[in-house]
Amino acid sequence: MMPRERAIRDLLHEAFRRSGLVRGVHRAEAVIAWRRVVGPEVARFASAAALQQGTLVVDVPDPETAMHLGLQRHHLVRAFAEQLGPNVVREIRFRVGRPTPPDDDPVPAAAHAPADPRAVAALARDLQGVPESVAGPALQAGAALLGLHARRRAAGWQPCPVCGVPSEPPDPATTGASARAARTDAPWCTICRRHAEHPKVRRQAQRLADDPDLPTPVLSDDERVVARRIAAELAAEAQLAALPYVLADPAERPRLERLAYAQAALAADVALADVSDVHLAVVDARVLRALGRWAVTRPTTSKER
Repeated sequence: MMPRERAIRDLLHEAFRRSGLVRGVHRAEAVIAWRRVVGPEVARFASAAALQQGTLVVDVPDPETAMHLGLQRHHLVRAFAEQLGPNVVREIRFRVGRPTPPDDDPVPAAAHAPADPRAVAALARDLQGVPESVAGPALQAGAALLGLHARRRAAGWQPCPVCGVPSEPPDPATTGASARAARTDAPWCTICRRHAEHPKVRRQAQRLADDPDLPTPVLSDDERVVARRIAAELAAEAQLAALPYVLADPAERPRLERLAYAQAALAADVALADVSDVHLAVVDARVLRALGRWAVTRPTTSKER
C-alpha cells in the first residue's frame, strides 16, 4: 500500500471510529476499492453494493457477467487482501438484476427511522481531509449504516457491549452464543459472538490476559476487539482468584498488580505503560484495596459531560 493510500485509509478509520461505525469503515473501503481492483471498465457494469460479514456483494446486469466474474473470484479476493489486508473481504457474491435491500437488515420495513442528521454532518466534517473521489462514496456508505443503526434502535435493539453495533437479543434455543457472551447484561451482536467462539480468538485472549502489549497479527480488527474484551474479563477473574493468596501473603501482590494493570490496559485499549488511575477505575474495589489504592478517579460518562 502506497504512503498516500495508507494516509487516506487512516483518515477513514478515524472518521468512522468517531461516528461509532466500528465495522463501517471496512464496508466503505471494500466498496471504494472495488473500482481499483477490477478497473474502470468492469466497474461500469459491475458495482460493489455492500460488505456483509466478510462477503462483498456485487451487482451485475446478467447471469453471464456473474459467471464470468465468478471464475475470477479467488483472484479478486487476493487482490482485496493486498489492498485492504487479510480477512476484510473473504468472499465475493455476484447479485444479478436490480439491487435489493441488504439481507443483513432484518428490521421490519415499518420501523422507519432516518439517520441522525447531526451524525451524518459530523461524519462529513471528519471526512474533509479525504479526497472527494473517496469521501463521497465513504459518506454515502456511512450515512446508510447510520440509518440502519437508527432503524434497529427504533425496533428495540440494544448496542453490543463489545462493538457498539445495535444487536438483537439472541434466542437461547437457537443461538450458539458462548457462555461468556450469555453472561453479559446486554447481548453481544452475532459477529462478536461468533468471534468469541473461535478457538483462534480464545487462544489470543489467553495470551493477552498475561501480556496486553502482545501483537496479534493473526487477528482481524474485529477479532482483536473481541479478544481484548475476553482477555480483560479473564484478567478480572484471575484477580479475584488470586486475592485470598495476596491477603494471606503480601509477597504475592506483584502478580495481583500485574493482573489489575492488564485488565485496565485491555479495557481502555492502551499500552501497559500508559495505564493511569483513571483506567484502574474498572478494577474491582476489593483488588484495589489489597493493592493499597483506596480511591481512583472514576471515568466520566458521556451522559455526565
